[in-house]
Amino acid sequence: MAKINYRDRARKHVAEARARLAETGEAAARQACLALRMAIEALTYQNLQAYLAETPNSVMAQWTPKKVMDELLAADPHADQTATVFIGIETTPGVPSDDMQFLGEDRRFTQKWGNKAHNALGSFLHEPTIRQTETGKATEADARLKAAEIADELDRILETSLFAVNMGEFISFECVCGFHVKRRSSVLSHDDQVICGGCGRHWIYKKLEGDPAYGFVPDGYSFPCLECGETCQFEAHELGEGKVVTCAGCGAKAEVFTQFAVRQVRAELAGADDAGKIQT
Repeated sequence: MAKINYRDRARKHVAEARARLAETGEAAARQACLALRMAIEALTYQNLQAYLAETPNSVMAQWTPKKVMDELLAADPHADQTATVFIGIETTPGVPSDDMQFLGEDRRFTQKWGNKAHNALGSFLHEPTIRQTETGKATEADARLKAAEIADELDRILETSLFAVNMGEFISFECVCGFHVKRRSSVLSHDDQVICGGCGRHWIYKKLEGDPAYGFVPDGYSFPCLECGETCQFEAHELGEGKVVTCAGCGAKAEVFTQFAVRQVRAELAGADDAGKIQT
């Protein structure tokens, strides 16, 4: 997959916002806020591109910074933190070099800041509510002040030449679709589900005894054929409304679907208030 130059797009959005702020009028202020929201989104997508092998493919359809960052932080708890990078040659393997050279800073805004800034800018893109009008909030002056503040922070992030740094100790494998899936070892536990970022297949991570020390097995479901009793199987990512499975033994077809059901909860297992709750 070709990388998109989101960093350049972010710079252009900030430049557009500053040009609009130099103009007068309410419309120009709104346009500045819109451009800065797009800059925040572009920087979020830039960081996402460095983590595509570690995230499910569904994250590429997300557009709000918060939802994208939720996925990134699940992959790497430090994904929204600024990183200072040094490099040096180890004279003794495993012992840090005595001559570490500064490479630069990968500056990032935190999820909290990005979500707050994105929402604040969005509040100026709508007609003020009656309450906002009565209290004097969400005015053009407020929009310009907030936009200038956010533009300054985005310029600070964009002025560095180092970006999209993603280092760690990884466990990786190649999915049957050919996509290279990787997860950092610090977030993987036995029986964790891993979703391929290429095709969406589900895999289960297994810690093993011996060599190799780990493996990934396909996640799936099975049921006895309603005609002959033979075991029918299908992969977890195929589960959906109207999934039809053909028995390999007799050729009978069965439809797999989900449903809600209600069942009585025995009093000795739960309080009376719990009886009749919907189960899945």
